[in-house]
Amino acid sequence: MCSSSGRSIGGSSSRTHIVCTRSEEEETTRTVEGGGKKKKSGATTPVYNHIMESKWPNTIRKRILFTGFTLCVVLVTRPTSAIEIHADPEVIVQNGTTGILRCTFRSSEVVSSATTVTWNFQSSHPDSQYYKSPYVIFYFTSGRGFPGSEEFKDRVQFIGDINKRDVSIQLSPTYFSDNGTFFCDVKNPPDVMGTQARTELRVVLKESYSQNNTTLIVAGVCGALLVLVLIAVAACIVMRVLHNRHDYEGAR
Repeated sequence: MCSSSGRSIGGSSSRTHIVCTRSEEEETTRTVEGGGKKKKSGATTPVYNHIMESKWPNTIRKRILFTGFTLCVVLVTRPTSAIEIHADPEVIVQNGTTGILRCTFRSSEVVSSATTVTWNFQSSHPDSQYYKSPYVIFYFTSGRGFPGSEEFKDRVQFIGDINKRDVSIQLSPTYFSDNGTFFCDVKNPPDVMGTQARTELRVVLKESYSQNNTTLIVAGVCGALLVLVLIAVAACIVMRVLHNRHDYEGAR
């Protein structure tokens, strides 16, 4: 913006002075020596650009942090299914024969190559090397079985079907040193939380095995006879009640 001013002194006119003022924000160019022009940016433009450059990275950073925090919360709070493992509480076999250790599991997840099976053994003999803690005797993963301890290497065989959730093994032949506890553990990611099943193996002599079988047979027969007696008694009571009711109605 320019303005002019002037005055006369003694009949003569003085030079006219032209005063130009420019606001810093409105000025875009200025004349320099030699007729060239030099661009001049407004004072607020660099500040605005600086604010925008620092604002966008902060916004993106906040979004990334929020997304990561949300994923962590979801993964941590996601309920994990507990796998159920079942095995026979006790197995009695004759020395020198084949012992079958059955183990099955239930899982809400599909069986995959990541599913693993571990069989451990802890001896009941204090002088055994397997007495203090369980040792791995068989490991199954990716559709293949891997024997563990040298003592069981040639005697353990996987006889189950993992797709049918059967992870049983057989031990052949059995020795007296096999007396102890066998642990069956299955991991089917993400179902990895569960209590391993345990089976007490008793290896006995032939005579003891025959006596045990005889005892079981006798106990089974006695139990069946007892059930038949209870049924007969219940039938007699029912017949007597019906007979008394019939006599009572006839008397009326």
